[in-house]
Amino acid sequence: MNYLLIVIRVSVKYFTPAISGREDIPIVLYDYQPTRAGEHPKRFLTRFQGYLQVDGYSGYHQIPDVTLVGCWTHARRKFDEALKALPDSQKGKKVKASEGLHFCNQLY
Repeated sequence: MNYLLIVIRVSVKYFTPAISGREDIPIVLYDYQPTRAGEHPKRFLTRFQGYLQVDGYSGYHQIPDVTLVGCWTHARRKFDEALKALPDSQKGKKVKASEGLHFCNQLY
């Protein structure tokens, strides 16, 4: 599950979107919270069961009856960061991070 960050007067606020499946009339709900504490999505998604696409934030592990699935955009970013962190002697060589980045680039 992604979240929308909105900066209001020097502070960060969190909006968690919940988007329905492929029904005829899709539904999008937003839950505003002043923090990103795990208790907020747990309460917001109290009766939800199914797959929940999230970033790596551990607070989502508090939500019962869901299967957490990752986000390819976040995974891609980690491969990119790993490549940028390589020592100069390794840059340009075929490493696992470059394979991962190549795979993610094919998705988009």
